[in-house]
Amino acid sequence: LRKALATLPQTLDQTYDRILTAISEEDREYAMRILQWLTFSLRPMSVDEISEVVAIDVARDPAFDRDEVLEDPLEALSICSSLVTISTIQPKEESDSAQQILTLAHYSVKEYLVSDRIKQGPATRFNINESQCHGFMMDGCLKYLLHLQQPLSEEAIQTSTLARYAAEFWSSHLRQTGEDMQRLSQAAMSLMSTENPAYLTWIQLYDLDHLNTVVKLLLDQGAKVDTQGGRYDNALHAASAKGHNEVVQTLLKAGADIYAPATYIGNALYAASCGGHELIIKMLLENDVDVNAQGGTYGSALQAAVAHSHQAITQLLLDYGANVNQQGGQYGNALNAAISRGNMAIIELLL
Repeated sequence: LRKALATLPQTLDQTYDRILTAISEEDREYAMRILQWLTFSLRPMSVDEISEVVAIDVARDPAFDRDEVLEDPLEALSICSSLVTISTIQPKEESDSAQQILTLAHYSVKEYLVSDRIKQGPATRFNINESQCHGFMMDGCLKYLLHLQQPLSEEAIQTSTLARYAAEFWSSHLRQTGEDMQRLSQAAMSLMSTENPAYLTWIQLYDLDHLNTVVKLLLDQGAKVDTQGGRYDNALHAASAKGHNEVVQTLLKAGADIYAPATYIGNALYAASCGGHELIIKMLLENDVDVNAQGGTYGSALQAAVAHSHQAITQLLLDYGANVNQQGGQYGNALNAAISRGNMAIIELLL
């Protein structure tokens, strides 16, 4: 007993050193991955998510190896010993189940892992640099998304427990990588290609509330604003069609060509009219877009608005000088489109 008491650590730092150095050699890499993600995750992470984190090695290709996923998510507790703890979050909806969250056992664990003090002791290999860790996590998120196959089924989403975190937070980790951001942005730009299946995965998993941040980041890193390709031909057409107001504003400020032709959506104004995105139409008109520019199935933005029964947009286009008698498109002119739809209110606007 006296011998045991004599060997007890005298400080908290020594306690953590002892715990870290006691981790078996075969578990050390897994432990490091777990500690890195728990130290700088941007929201609480479930034990199921962490069970997939251990299977990501960004130095290899492919980075994610499903064979390394922990069969029992609670195994993370034994790997990291008393440095981590599990808590249960009750569901907000009765139909949902309770979720087990893995966190560092105490704030002092993070404080020690990122400190210079750990570098002076036997557990120096577990030191975590904040900027490098965010880069590691960003890289891990992107490479995790790259491994997911399209089309992404609901079953695949359920079994790929880290997918939603990766889709939502990779760009946030990128912004916190400091000097490494330019280098790491290359991986991000490869994901942004609409020809890349990983892009479709990201779109499907994430609602893109922060899309404008990503667009600005890519433009800052040299992405060409009018690059052609994909279903919508260019970024301005896609943002206009989908109603991403802030993205349209960013692209216009970056000099996007408002007259760039598109294969099937005519032009940016036409795309916004089809989608009923009034604020985007106003932005384009205030940037002196030709209200009567031709293109698309309906021939013009006015006929597109009428065909989709967008009364307020029809009025807006008329206020900006849209030619009510312009010929062309599926219905020949806007009035024919309104008659075919049986929309009396719009018919009265056009007469």
